[in-house]
Amino acid sequence: MPVRFNLEGGIDPSQANATETQVLSGSTFYAGTNSDIRTGTMTNRGSVTSSLNCGGSYTIPAGYHNGSGKITANSLASQTSATAGASHILTGKTAWAGGSKITGTMPNRGNVSSSLNCGGTYTVPAGYHAGSGKITANSLASQTSATASAGHIRSGYTAWVNGAKITGTAGVRYYWSGTGFIINNSYLQVRPGFNPTLLFGRAQLADWWYTVSLDPYDPNISWLTKQNDHCWLNGGVARYSDGPDIPGFGGDGHSGSGNYAVTCSA
Repeated sequence: MPVRFNLEGGIDPSQANATETQVLSGSTFYAGTNSDIRTGTMTNRGSVTSSLNCGGSYTIPAGYHNGSGKITANSLASQTSATAGASHILTGKTAWAGGSKITGTMPNRGNVSSSLNCGGTYTVPAGYHAGSGKITANSLASQTSATASAGHIRSGYTAWVNGAKITGTAGVRYYWSGTGFIINNSYLQVRPGFNPTLLFGRAQLADWWYTVSLDPYDPNISWLTKQNDHCWLNGGVARYSDGPDIPGFGGDGHSGSGNYAVTCSA
């Protein structure tokens, strides 16, 4: 209902221009040409509070705010929770972790390359690798350079030659060169580790050259004993290099007086 005011007092509500949305909710007022009593609808927001992360926004709601409300930006540490340290970040690059700016120290290795021989190792250096580096095993041929063929390798045995595995075809052959010792001025002892089929020995004794030989076709030459690879050659084998056979070592007083340089094979 319109209310009439005595204008002689100097109050004219019709001159008020507030609307309901501009007056706090629950409060009444007079305004308008008819001086009607009205009730405000403006929301009373009181002390509004809120928090924001980086990049976020807060829309201040329409209404009355009493001036004590706060919009707070959350700490950078709470928004950059992370586990990386300087050693986990590429050198020269920066990042934030736990509210702190970190400069990386991780080495940039790029594309590392290396080569290995059999049994070798390569320690991969710490740091960032670009993904195209290669550790290459050298060829077997480059690590088994050799000259033997199957005929140079004992039958039943194998060997690697220039990257290929070869099975030997050679028959068993033995060879030995060393000193033959005169025992009791009568016998020649050699220790080749096998039973020779051919033997030749030579010595210069009392200004004479003496030779001794083992010849399977000569009945005057034979093995006396054979024990622990020690071979004993009996008499009848010492000869002057330019003269007749001697009955036995020492038979001429000189042939058994020293050791012989011996070569033998089987």
